[in-house]
Amino acid sequence: MMNSVQNGTHFSAYDGNGNVSALINASNGEVTANYEYGPFGEPIRVSGTMSTENPFRFSTKRTIDSIDIILYEYRAYSPILGKWLSRDLIGEKGGRNLYGFTLNNPIIYIDTDGRFIGTRCLICGEWYQGFYNCSGTSANGGPGYHKIPYWFEHPAEEGKPCCCKRQAKLKKFQRVDDPPTRTQLSMKMNVELEGCFKDLAKGWWTCWRPGGSAGWMPGFENQDNAKLDVFGITIPGVGGLSTGPHITIACIRYLSCENGKWVKHKEFSSRTYTWENGKWTW
Repeated sequence: MMNSVQNGTHFSAYDGNGNVSALINASNGEVTANYEYGPFGEPIRVSGTMSTENPFRFSTKRTIDSIDIILYEYRAYSPILGKWLSRDLIGEKGGRNLYGFTLNNPIIYIDTDGRFIGTRCLICGEWYQGFYNCSGTSANGGPGYHKIPYWFEHPAEEGKPCCCKRQAKLKKFQRVDDPPTRTQLSMKMNVELEGCFKDLAKGWWTCWRPGGSAGWMPGFENQDNAKLDVFGITIPGVGGLSTGPHITIACIRYLSCENGKWVKHKEFSSRTYTWENGKWTW
């Protein structure tokens, strides 16, 4: 709601993505502003008597018209350039492109304040914080959702004494997936460890798959390979052939001998498949 002595009170209307799309005069119901945006927030339409008086538009953040930027809580964003004007606060942990906006895919991802990414599940239409919480037909922790097993999270030897002096070193952990077919993703991981380690465990995780299940993939525990069937997944507006995105994660856990105790380490390698131009891309 916008309120001032000079201009009166105006209510905000929102589009399906939470952007301010219009202003309504509270006294007479007149539409006093209309806004339309491109996928990166670039203004396509700004019209109406109150359109420039209201600074809160795309993503409900403050727009500075004179220099064409949008002020998020932690960074300034240029919708014309489609990128942030300052580096990511967490460096490359948020991706190699330190200035990239929502991984250059604002259709699927959002950024709430210049720090946090949210993911839209194209199957169910819901938004989740982070990259990996697309729940499909089963809510996170609900029916059909397979949580990471207790034994993976809590190895029996964790915290117990060890006498090896060469701390474990993860030399390689990468995805080496086979070329996907239209109906199946063939996933592989390559892991190399050296030094004092034990209890290396491997697993696979996906956001949603046929049969209404999500999360940990039972049946592929401690295997380098896993297969994800993607034919027949029904997505609203698509039909029986899936176009993704299919969020997949390879998971490993191991114990390293450090300062006389076994210390747990976990690593994750993600890959999101999307069907584009007749093939799967990531």
